[in-house]
Amino acid sequence: MMMRAEEDNYNLNPPPWLIPMLRANYFIPCSIHAASNKSECNMFCLDCSSEAFCSYCLLNHRNHRVLQVLSSTSNHFFLSYQFTQQS
Repeated sequence: MMMRAEEDNYNLNPPPWLIPMLRANYFIPCSIHAASNKSECNMFCLDCSSEAFCSYCLLNHRNHRVLQVLSSTSNHFFLSYQFTQQS
């Protein structure tokens, strides 16, 4: 269980990837793979913390912590953890 002081510190200092993840543009065509099928940017790398990317760009994030952003029909966004363990 987290102590109150630890909770306060965590709330004041969010993880470094949080703000870039929230500001990223999702569900737009990938600028590199726009001509390919299923090239919408719906992934975000917690280790690189840069821009959203498509599934084809996933190879550039081997052994990184990657989130896949999903959209429902009511336009709510859900995050599911997808940890890549590729050799």
